[in-house]
Amino acid sequence: MTTQNLNPEAREALLKRLRRIEGQVRGLHKMAEEGRTCDEILIQMDATRKAMASASLTLLQEFLGVFAGQLAQDKAGGIKVEEVTDMLRRFTQ
Repeated sequence: MTTQNLNPEAREALLKRLRRIEGQVRGLHKMAEEGRTCDEILIQMDATRKAMASASLTLLQEFLGVFAGQLAQDKAGGIKVEEVTDMLRRFTQ
């Protein structure tokens, strides 16, 4: 499944989150260039990490919703439960 399979609102919300995260990373770069304190940078890095985790969870939820619907209709497009299990395992490690 690709992000093209997501409903348009979910896909746009994901892209918006990723743009925000991209801005956070650019801000981190700027903070390091400006010589900000390690504490300030680490706080922002933690916020960026949490934003990535949140975006990942949202994408995973959307994927599982689409996948479950496809399974119910027997149209999973060749995706196997084992593949989904592997994806979940990577996400939780």
